Amino acid sequence: PSIPDAFWDPILARRYVDLDKLFSSIYAFGANRAKVGTIGTLELSITEPEPSVTKKIANHGEWTIAFRKYYEARVFAFENEVEQLTKYQEWIERQFTVVHPQHHQRVIDLDKAIRTWTATNDQYRLDDFGSFIHLHTQFISSVGIGNGSGSGSRSTGTGRQSRGKSQPVCIRWNMGRCSGDGCRFRHVCKSCGSSDHRDTAC
Repeated sequence: PSIPDAFWDPILARRYVDLDKLFSSIYAFGANRAKVGTIGTLELSITEPEPSVTKKIANHGEWTIAFRKYYEARVFAFENEVEQLTKYQEWIERQFTVVHPQHHQRVIDLDKAIRTWTATNDQYRLDDFGSFIHLHTQFISSVGIGNGSGSGSRSTGTGRQSRGKSQPVCIRWNMGRCSGDGCRFRHVCKSCGSSDHRDTAC
């Protein structure tokens, strides 16, 4: 895969890669400087674009483009990571599916947090989803400290919390641990969005 030289070092060291910068490099203007490097018997074609302004990923489509570029480079370097990267991409894609487009920035921030977490904690893989519940709550939940909102859902006249389509999915319900009393989150499968079953049965 052809990506700027600056990204190979963190990829090979399994450090965090800034997808905003990677996405920006895809559309960088100006001539690219080609380089050739090797990893063992593998030959890498490396391009180094002229410096450009970093474009922040703002939606599902842009994230997918950038992550796919990252995916291809990392799998090229570490063939044994195909399964975990594929599962992780599918998991993040499902988050985009069940979260209202107005709040897709939360999913983008969640991805950044998870990849930072795994890059600094070698014992975790990107497909260790059970280890990310605290991050999911922080960035996706309406009461999480990382979602940029200081207000929760309004209560109905009966004292029960509203669970509209814009509300996040209830993780505890998907794990069979939520009674539903006063819960402000949607009781739907976090994988497919169906209300007929939990994620464990999807």
